[in-house]
Amino acid sequence: MQAQAAELIDDRCESCHNDYIFDGNWSVEDIDVSDIAHGKNLKRWESILKSVSMGDMPPAEKKPLTGEQKAALLHWLKDSLDSYSESHPNPGRAEKT
Repeated sequence: MQAQAAELIDDRCESCHNDYIFDGNWSVEDIDVSDIAHGKNLKRWESILKSVSMGDMPPAEKKPLTGEQKAALLHWLKDSLDSYSESHPNPGRAEKT
């Protein structure tokens, strides 16, 4: 699904999230679908997951994702982020007593 996610992001996100328009202060040029596996741009990927799952992206005036596209993208994002988190636990800071 990673290849399909890359294709979908390039096809649907690039027209607004590019180096020229820079909507939302980010460009698809700044991310790569391999980022998650390397622990890169995790906040951006979490934001994409949230925006797509809430229906904020793509915006209403743009061509919507099909149900299948949306489900596949969300499944890939969630599984990828969860997999990275499971293999790289971050318990947070220890408190001083």
